[in-house]
Amino acid sequence: MGTKFVDLKTVTLMQLSNALGTSLFPVKNDNYLVAEEDAANFSLYLDFYYRSEYYALILIKQGTVELSVGSRKFIASAGDVLFCGPMEAFVIHSISADMQMKSIYFTQKLIEEAGFNYKTNDILKSFSSTPSYILSKQEKIFFRIDYHISQLGFLNVCRDRIDYPNDMIWHHFSLLMYEVQNFNRYLEQQSHISPRLEAITADFFNLVNQHYVNNHDVQFYADKLAISRKYLTKVLNTTLAKSPKEIINNVLLIEAKILLKNNKFSVKDVAVKLSFADQATFSKFFKKLTGKNPSCYKVSAEF
Repeated sequence: MGTKFVDLKTVTLMQLSNALGTSLFPVKNDNYLVAEEDAANFSLYLDFYYRSEYYALILIKQGTVELSVGSRKFIASAGDVLFCGPMEAFVIHSISADMQMKSIYFTQKLIEEAGFNYKTNDILKSFSSTPSYILSKQEKIFFRIDYHISQLGFLNVCRDRIDYPNDMIWHHFSLLMYEVQNFNRYLEQQSHISPRLEAITADFFNLVNQHYVNNHDVQFYADKLAISRKYLTKVLNTTLAKSPKEIINNVLLIEAKILLKNNKFSVKDVAVKLSFADQATFSKFFKKLTGKNPSCYKVSAEF
């Protein structure tokens, strides 16, 4: 199996421009890439932290992939679709020998070009809310998503003359996004959680991802959302069964773990980077959530 095993203590930012450089043919639109991989040519290291600057839909065609996104662990198997948003920390733990997957990676710009408004469209909310999730064993939806991704892949590298190629790209991409939206609406109906509460939850996660380094206080996010701290707590307890502080702390903890595994940074450096008052305050925070001192975690083999 071609998968790589390394013991590197850092996080890699995956950029679409780098991935496009591996394409066998020039692409017509550099805001997305369709890729197919199997276990023999899998390009990522196992048990290694990654972040991507782009959105992704990943179809598991065969076999299994065990991964963690943030603090949640998933096992995706044949027939599953994984939705991932940008800048989420993730780790691939294992892949089966028969694994085959097809993926589309795309930027915010492509979403805008296709006519989707981030501020008002539920489609984007599904990619921005966290944690990422798996659409599991929905055969008809899987087939339609697979079809549109295949068409997008063909259109982007086809060397034959195609009339209105950008219009065709946006057409298939729009249909792909609507498949995601329709599934989201189905989930909302099943969960009996109102769209308003879902929107607040997604907006909260967006804000946390933007501001967690400098703002650890729940009140900051409540003010940004123009709601009370009490109401924000009620919403998140309803939608996720977690408090705002738990979510903020979890995002901070994931980032702290990534930074601590980077040999460039001392415990004090990590405390400063994450805007803790001092190293002692950071150490107390870390130990409360993990049961370990950050200095001990830093030199351990644990990720």
